[in-house]
Amino acid sequence: MPRPSDYTPTRRYLMQAVVWGVLGVTLLLAAAVSRSARNAHRVELSKEVVAGGGDIAVRLPVKWSARPRGGEDPRVIAQAAEAPPGQPGRTVRVLREKLDNPMSPLAYLANRFGIATPAGNAGGDAGGGDASGGDAGGGDAGGGDEAALSVVSTAPLGGATAVIVSVVRAVPRRGEASFR
Repeated sequence: MPRPSDYTPTRRYLMQAVVWGVLGVTLLLAAAVSRSARNAHRVELSKEVVAGGGDIAVRLPVKWSARPRGGEDPRVIAQAAEAPPGQPGRTVRVLREKLDNPMSPLAYLANRFGIATPAGNAGGDAGGGDASGGDAGGGDAGGGDEAALSVVSTAPLGGATAVIVSVVRAVPRRGEASFR
């Protein structure tokens, strides 16, 4: 290996410029991949507002098809599915349930659906963290014996703290009894 004195100052500056250029291109590529991954699951909402009765208004995803409000369940305000009926895919349902006694959103989720709450704090403040639980429990979040992962997080919404619940289940394979 040649000694540093064997390189001319111009050659040293050129080699450093090449290394800095490679670093810059690597950072730009990493930023582009990160942005692409972040936007991969983003769903654009339509301009049309679905009135849910009372003081609730909902905007459904653009390329999703709206489903009937669910005559069997009066709590359903709006629902939409990504896939055609009978096909597996993501579904969003907005429910409104009137309670006899006031309680925090996390206490409601823990009592009604068995959703794991951040740090086991079912009755207190929403906190501001994430928590993962095992089985989603009963009610509308369960719906079967399949294992589910529930993720609870909080977000500010109109001056209050909202609770976002994501229940993730594996989509059954073709040929399995639970495939619809």
